[in-house]
Amino acid sequence: MVSFSENRKIPYRVILCKYNEISLKSSQYQKKIFQILIDSVKKICIRENLHLQSALNLKGRLLFFFNSEEIPAALFVFRHIIGFQSIAPAISVSRKYETLKHAFIDFALQVLQTGESFAIKFKSIVPYPIKAAKVKNDFYNLIRQEARVQNKKVSVKNKGATREFTIEIREKGTYLYVEDIPTLWGGLPIETSNSLLYPWDDTVEEQIPAKLLLRRGAIIAPVIFDNTRSSQTVTQTEYSLSSHSSLYDLAKYYSEELPVIILPVKNLIETLDSMIPADHSPYPYYYGCFLKLLEKIVLQSRDRATAFYGDRNLHFRGFISSLHTQMPSYLAMGQNLAILQFVPEAGFSFDDIQFIINEFRNQNNQFSFNKEVQLLQEKSLLNAQKSAIVSNSQVPSFLLQLTHGAILDGHFPTPEELAKVTSNPRIRKLISSIVHNKEIQMISGKILVKNKQ
Repeated sequence: MVSFSENRKIPYRVILCKYNEISLKSSQYQKKIFQILIDSVKKICIRENLHLQSALNLKGRLLFFFNSEEIPAALFVFRHIIGFQSIAPAISVSRKYETLKHAFIDFALQVLQTGESFAIKFKSIVPYPIKAAKVKNDFYNLIRQEARVQNKKVSVKNKGATREFTIEIREKGTYLYVEDIPTLWGGLPIETSNSLLYPWDDTVEEQIPAKLLLRRGAIIAPVIFDNTRSSQTVTQTEYSLSSHSSLYDLAKYYSEELPVIILPVKNLIETLDSMIPADHSPYPYYYGCFLKLLEKIVLQSRDRATAFYGDRNLHFRGFISSLHTQMPSYLAMGQNLAILQFVPEAGFSFDDIQFIINEFRNQNNQFSFNKEVQLLQEKSLLNAQKSAIVSNSQVPSFLLQLTHGAILDGHFPTPEELAKVTSNPRIRKLISSIVHNKEIQMISGKILVKNKQ
């Protein structure tokens, strides 16, 4: 009997990526989207200082090859890539039966521990001279025999096994793996044709709508309403994004720099304050004018792009609203615009949203591959916790005050009263000035962030 090696580090060289929704699209669309996805992966790897050796597009799989020592970090990065449903660290072997047999038994015995059960899946995309049932039966017997030699007690269990090994014989290469790791968001790859504005706030609750549309392949351009500067003075100083750590968390999912649009609204607010009746709440008027600002940016972008994603123009389709943190009256105001309003939380109950929020907060705890990846996770989680502490200690942002019903005092204007103010020539002129003088900063996130001591 062949003696198989023990206690060697498994030489993973491949990340085998599975997708779900892409397979439902037409073959022409798939060809286009696969190239977009592969290009995105290459750019993210460069940004994260990972040395991708090659990529392979096979039927039902995308494969990415690295040096073995980079696989743990690459797995951590790949969990964040939009478009993959799951990923698996794999080894590549010859499909010749004797070679495959030795490689698989060696692989399985390195993984299996005493007391564990195992199952084998055998998939061949191309004709194979030996039937799957015989391959599996031979491998089951060999593993049990060699396990006894190594004093390991293991058992076969076709359903509910501790370890489920997979052998995939594909058009190019044969691959062995045992882990099938879910990505954070799955979804469809990022496309420039799906670009949306989103009034940004740093709370976890406000980030959920953006993440829900991120997983649909949308480019989210955050919009910050700056109530500390006016449109006449915006060119004198650059707005500081240092306090908006969540922006960089969003940006890390993208392969290109993300545009952040800053609108200087101080003079608009001051003008509105001088026009609003004393017994009216000012916030609906602010928000109504802010929607007009978004509308103007979207409509202008269709004629002439001023924001970009890589070398592509962004022609915005509309803007995103948060269903569970805004008043129904505010959502109704968005329906009266000449642009689309996207409400990704529509149809979710409060409990559904709370579940998503909890998963979002704890997503760094969902996966443990080995010590290297666990260390990366601990650093990422520590940094996330520090950001959360800072965020929770801050005074509620201007946008949060604006959209939160609890602070609403005074009369809520009727649609006619609101339209009278938003269509006022002075207000319309200010809106044009703010859009013309908007500030756009490009930001880039990073997944593998070094922990600050």
